[in-house]
Amino acid sequence: MSSDASRSASESTVVPGGDYDLPRNEGIETRSKTYPTPPGHGGGGKFVLNDASRPVGRIPFDAGENRNIRDGSLYQHARAAHYAHEDEVVVDPTEEKERIVLSRDYLVDGVPHAVVQTDSRWRGGRGKGSNYRPFYKYDVTLKPIDHEGNIEWSKTPLNALSLKIQPQYDGLVDSDGNDVNLPFGTGTLVHVQTTWVEHPEALADRAADLVAHVFDYDLDEAEINEQSKGFWKAETHVRCDDAKTDDLVHTIRQSADLLAEHAADVDTTGLASDGNWLEAKITTRDWRQLGFPDLDANILLKLYYTDNPEAVSYPFDQPKIEAALMGNPNGDNHHWDEWDDIMRALREIVLSHLVWADVGVTDLVGDDVFDGPTAEPYTWQHPEGRRWWLRRHYESLVPELYREVTKPNTQLVYDILDTVRRHGTVTYQTLMEETGGAYRTIRKHVSRLTYPDDNPDSDEPGILKKVQGVQTWVAFSSRFFEDAADDALDEVNPDDTPEAKSERADERREDRQERQQQNDDDLEESDDDGRADRRDRDDWRPIDTLPYSPANVGQFIARGDLEAQDVKVRISAYDWLNATG
Repeated sequence: MSSDASRSASESTVVPGGDYDLPRNEGIETRSKTYPTPPGHGGGGKFVLNDASRPVGRIPFDAGENRNIRDGSLYQHARAAHYAHEDEVVVDPTEEKERIVLSRDYLVDGVPHAVVQTDSRWRGGRGKGSNYRPFYKYDVTLKPIDHEGNIEWSKTPLNALSLKIQPQYDGLVDSDGNDVNLPFGTGTLVHVQTTWVEHPEALADRAADLVAHVFDYDLDEAEINEQSKGFWKAETHVRCDDAKTDDLVHTIRQSADLLAEHAADVDTTGLASDGNWLEAKITTRDWRQLGFPDLDANILLKLYYTDNPEAVSYPFDQPKIEAALMGNPNGDNHHWDEWDDIMRALREIVLSHLVWADVGVTDLVGDDVFDGPTAEPYTWQHPEGRRWWLRRHYESLVPELYREVTKPNTQLVYDILDTVRRHGTVTYQTLMEETGGAYRTIRKHVSRLTYPDDNPDSDEPGILKKVQGVQTWVAFSSRFFEDAADDALDEVNPDDTPEAKSERADERREDRQERQQQNDDDLEESDDDGRADRRDRDDWRPIDTLPYSPANVGQFIARGDLEAQDVKVRISAYDWLNATG
């Protein structure tokens, strides 16, 4: 059997923007803006086929005499095909798993693909205890083929497509004997994941093309249970010039700050290397707090590069900013009727962050699916008032900044902030060298200035931020504080000079050395029993008894979470550790 599953023109029709009316928080004002259209990216959804009444005679495969093929449902088609192709098992070398090759001539836009199938235990079955027999589900996946006809197991095709075909029968129970819930009737549950989706109907259309090709199954849309139509994944993105990366990271971080101020449930993560951000993320259901539509949807916004930028050429080495619905195939779903509103919200979030980061149309970069500046225009509703929100938010933290730089008992905090102001981004080593402060003391002040209420898990922004990478970098948490620090530091100590800074640093070093010498003298005067008592109070453990790997411990030291003086290595058995040069 052969097929050509070319993407139809109707599939690529973009969900219209314009003057759409979606629910928002009271008082939010929007303004229409137009940019190139971000393309639809990945999509994932599901539906139930009430097809258990189909006659078994429609199945074209010989499953063997001892196989009980009970009806002509899609599930039983996949099951019979699995038995019929048992002699066509190959091993996927990337995962060392057996797979059945159902086809090598499934065409997508004229390009042949392989279709492979694997089975695994499903959550339901029949029987009890030792007589329990699970049913199986079947995964059907497209794989690219090279010019010599070999399956490229490690690659995912540009037009990806995979199905999970699962049974829906009355009387199924889990391994504990609990009934399996079937809210949408009997037949076949189909999960679909694919790329470049603009409408949820594409999920069913592409599934229909694939099962017609490999199973000779005619998917009837009338058999799709209307209430079962759900989706958990939808994505859109643009690519831009990497010169705009810092501005976008800063803008995303600002959004995280504002969400935290509104007590939103927000998850933020970031990666850094040598002080340069490679990735920024926000995941929240509370985008309405920034003026976006209130859809009760868990949405991710991220800026990222490809895993290995050096392995690809322009434009694929340029960063992407992407918004994605983050649902769950087995839980957090939205009905197909909500697709258009979700896509509008995703595009609105991406494009509004471009505007806030001053990423212009000419800064956009085209790729294999996004036409860049020449893409079709898209009009969206841009939330207003962000500048006012940000200024109000950061101004609320300015008194704390002044309190810190005017602490009566120490100027070290002043010197730490002044060093960050002058360098922009600094390491703990630089802070130690330029302020003369002890590592432990500097780390304590930086943590206090970074985490409000000394809570590292808090999403509330502080005056400073720490960027974790090969080593820890320290910077102001926003550009607003860079300006505010200029004003505060100059106002508090307008006559400060580089010479005075150096003198304060030297005094701190000398003072610390004197204290250390005094401590050493005290130790010399104590007796052996006293030293033994102190050693007994310390809890030293072999590194392999800790719940962390040695590599983790090295990272903790590099990040400043663990002091080097608290880690010991026995070098007598390893002469090379003590070698020099």
